[in-house]
Amino acid sequence: MMRGGRNHPAWWAFLVHRLSGVALAIFLPAHFLVMGLALEGEARLEEFLRWSEQPLVIAGEWVLVMLLAVHLAGGLRLLAGKLLAVFAPGPVRIQTATATVQIRGTGVYVESEPNLTYFCTCFGVTEVTANDDPDSRETVVATHHNKPLYIVGGANNRGKSIAGAPFKDHTDQELALIEALVGRTLPPEFAFPAKDYDPSRTRYGR
Repeated sequence: MMRGGRNHPAWWAFLVHRLSGVALAIFLPAHFLVMGLALEGEARLEEFLRWSEQPLVIAGEWVLVMLLAVHLAGGLRLLAGKLLAVFAPGPVRIQTATATVQIRGTGVYVESEPNLTYFCTCFGVTEVTANDDPDSRETVVATHHNKPLYIVGGANNRGKSIAGAPFKDHTDQELALIEALVGRTLPPEFAFPAKDYDPSRTRYGR
């Protein structure tokens, strides 16, 4: 049974994602160590920079860039905490403790706890699935925080692990700032928000 599973594309995708993550975890301390050489004097740093110009080292740097791209393509994991983010057009996956979300060029806000996920599609298209209950699935097409969701863990209520939630804990101003940092602007609906949008972060009429 294990051998059969290894022939599945999802198994290989998981393996590549995990190995690329390990490689990047090894690279980051080395990167900070090199940055620390600057504190030891210009001569020490120049010596290392000359060494890094070797073809083999340059090839290794390109491999690391490719691994980073592969790792990001595999998606983001948020097992605990909060995330407000915007994404360019293209498929990206976010996984929390209780939900898996496929997004395609959108802005999202996520709060992840061990047994509960809060997910707001601020704008764009997302497909939300409960990890423990694949029968619970929602496709959200949003223009302005139209349908925030709670996704609960466990499979006690088959097909009912996703429920409507209030708008909370993020604002249009924060989204606008993030979009500006990557050279984009929010959709037109954000210039004239619906009258029931509450910037106090407590509710949004559905």
